[in-house]
Amino acid sequence: MIKRFFISIAVALTATVTFAQVPVFLTAGQSNADGREYTSNLPAYMQNYTFKHLRWANVTSETATASKDYTWGNRYAFCDVFDYWAEQNLQSKFYMIKCAYGGTAIAPGATYDHLPVWYAAEPWISENNAYRGNIETGKSLTKALLEGFNDLKVNELDKLSEGFDIKAILWHQGESDRSKAGEYHDNLKTLINYIRHYLAEKCGKPEYEKLPFILGTVAKGSKQYNATIETAQRMLATEMENVFVIDMSYAPLRDDVLHFDKDGTEYMGKMCYNKCVDLGIFTGEKLEVPDYTAPQVGGDEQYDVERSWNFTNGNWTDETKIKLEADEKWVWNGSAGYRYNATITTPSPLTCENGEYIIPETSGLYFQTSSTNRAALNPDNYMCFYADQLICTIPKVQPGQIVTITSQPAKSERGLQFHGTTADNVEVISGFTKASGRVTNKLKVKTTCDKPVDIQFGSDGGAIYIYDIKVMNDGTTRIANVETCSLPNSIYTINGTRVKKATNSGVYVVGGKKVAIR
Repeated sequence: MIKRFFISIAVALTATVTFAQVPVFLTAGQSNADGREYTSNLPAYMQNYTFKHLRWANVTSETATASKDYTWGNRYAFCDVFDYWAEQNLQSKFYMIKCAYGGTAIAPGATYDHLPVWYAAEPWISENNAYRGNIETGKSLTKALLEGFNDLKVNELDKLSEGFDIKAILWHQGESDRSKAGEYHDNLKTLINYIRHYLAEKCGKPEYEKLPFILGTVAKGSKQYNATIETAQRMLATEMENVFVIDMSYAPLRDDVLHFDKDGTEYMGKMCYNKCVDLGIFTGEKLEVPDYTAPQVGGDEQYDVERSWNFTNGNWTDETKIKLEADEKWVWNGSAGYRYNATITTPSPLTCENGEYIIPETSGLYFQTSSTNRAALNPDNYMCFYADQLICTIPKVQPGQIVTITSQPAKSERGLQFHGTTADNVEVISGFTKASGRVTNKLKVKTTCDKPVDIQFGSDGGAIYIYDIKVMNDGTTRIANVETCSLPNSIYTINGTRVKKATNSGVYVVGGKKVAIR
């Protein structure tokens, strides 16, 4: 009788004791998911921090049979900020499994052929292997993520006495799909369903068919922002259960105008954490964050863009592409694009068909070269300056106006240099030095100039790509050297011409201040 009593107690205890399952998170996407901010710019609370509970695996280019302690590299991503706050909350073991590759798209053919893709539609995904560092043997990043997870599951997660539970997928991607933006909605929906179904089957948990999928939008200030991509992301959040959007509309970017800076990276990580609090994955209060859903005071939004040229995707007409291909003076030269096989002796617009057709995408810019084969156009990608013999002119930039030129050398360190009297007439705000990566070169025409300035620039020696050029009005700067503009009744156009009244809507100078008149 006593023996049976103790057996009953043991059975009862066994039935009531449960172990908390180890949380698992997945992070995936392209460069902003991979991380492009330097660890020297980590938030103060994360500097010199050593993770105590995080188990980490990166399965982008190789599988993982065991997790590792996390060690800091040269750069960090929003998932690292997320991991920090997850660790403060959980104070126990948890996993982060990551697969992220810069410049990658979901749609095949949307970006460079040498890059793997996230496509998950049949029959493509059945016919392609997981990417494992060699595009010749595997192109699928989706399989890289999932098969990498499964290998870790079989070799480590399944052996955890507590068990494990996948909590959420964190995602940031979309910039590289802009050339096939119309396909993004269906492609991302297929991808989400594929990932969820795979995890549900492999883990034997049907609830993973609705696993939380938390994605960030592309910042509107990014040079690769596409409104159709953002619309697709927001639509999916309304159509699919447990798909959540983090609004990154005005998150701060690095000088490359593409990747989150330290504040943007921290914001994305904290917002993913806060969403997990909303979902009950973490307990306690949400983190305080700034509001990056509207333009921030002091950012580039203070500038009114007067003129701009964007040589990247979505800004080239089919007519231009056809004309370039048909014109004998424009010779295709591989990745550089169409090289202009003619000498330009005086500042002139770039043309096709013996000067009869002016290329709209470069209209308003003027070019000059002392020898041939120095200018190249690669539609939907960039303009290429081959050497310092090529001079580009941005005409009639007003005193006080801002000019930005986004550039990147083809190889090694290289930058932009001024020609003519430009250097004497401008103040360099940033850039215009040698660099190996993409740079936003920014200058301001000196307010002491008494007339508009022609900005002349070119490469400082070798091939350099130009992605976009902007001429902007600084909202804090008065028109220089117009003595009467301080008179209350004086009205000037933004170019400094005095008028009796504002006949059209636009920006005018009234009483020495810029005024938007509707």
